[in-house]
Amino acid sequence: MNNDPEKPERPAGQATEEAPRRVNISAIYPTEFKPAGLEYDDGSKESADAILEVNKLKRKHPLRGRKVAFWCALGSIFLILVALFAWNPLNDNFIHTPFDFGPLTALCAAFALALVFGVARLIYQVARAAAKKQKFSAAYHLFVPLLMLISLGVAGWFEYKQQYIQFYLTPSVRKVSGVDTAVVRCDRVVGNLFGATRYGYVNYDSRGIAHLHPKGCGEIWNWAKVQNHDKTTDLQMHALDTVTHEAMHVGGMDSELGATCGSFEWIEDILVDLGASRVEAKRVAQAQSKKHENYHGNTQQQKQYEGDCSEVPSVR
Repeated sequence: MNNDPEKPERPAGQATEEAPRRVNISAIYPTEFKPAGLEYDDGSKESADAILEVNKLKRKHPLRGRKVAFWCALGSIFLILVALFAWNPLNDNFIHTPFDFGPLTALCAAFALALVFGVARLIYQVARAAAKKQKFSAAYHLFVPLLMLISLGVAGWFEYKQQYIQFYLTPSVRKVSGVDTAVVRCDRVVGNLFGATRYGYVNYDSRGIAHLHPKGCGEIWNWAKVQNHDKTTDLQMHALDTVTHEAMHVGGMDSELGATCGSFEWIEDILVDLGASRVEAKRVAQAQSKKHENYHGNTQQQKQYEGDCSEVPSVR
């Protein structure tokens, strides 16, 4: 029933003709999303275009869409690689090469992948801005590629040191042990946090691998690259002697005394092969031999290294 006398009553079944709704876009969307030069309260075509433009901008929010999926997938892959290679399970049993995979290797791969993605996106944004003749914000779009490049450089430097020492020492271990597939592994810092604190060891289930402590590998790096094989310090002598000692174990020597005495026969020639002068190599060999003569272990395990090398059969 029509209670308004000024409005004629609508016949049954006839649709009501209503005025178009007017949308105040400034009340719905934040000011920073409003395209310039458009009217927002007149219900005209410009208002509809403004709504479409706002929706496009909202879809480009950095915390939405494919970016989140990409970074989540990248993070998941990195965590899986860290879990797989933190303690080198595959490296110890299947790969007979000085190169090994570890958490830092996975991190470098993640940074490299992110750098490629960032550069590709930068090229796309430059081409898009040029095609539409829009202003290009270089500082904003260069941030991620530059950050990934710096991160890759820092992580890559430590990974390079790790791999360099392993390739540097592997020929010496193969020469001493006589095992052509023998390799050196500088234990990763992550895995060594919960592992052994020994300067070197050889596992019986993977005898072709001589494991060295990260500190020992660091001392050898300083000796080889920084000091140019000269003025060998006591810690560096111990690290280099550990290489030949563990190489004896790789070759099948089970006795700790036999491996120690055998390393004294090899260390002079090995240091020369590594780049030291004959005079420096002879000095290191004599110093290590004299140190062993005065060595007395405090524990049962340490006492295995005691003994007279003149009573041990020669290995050469």
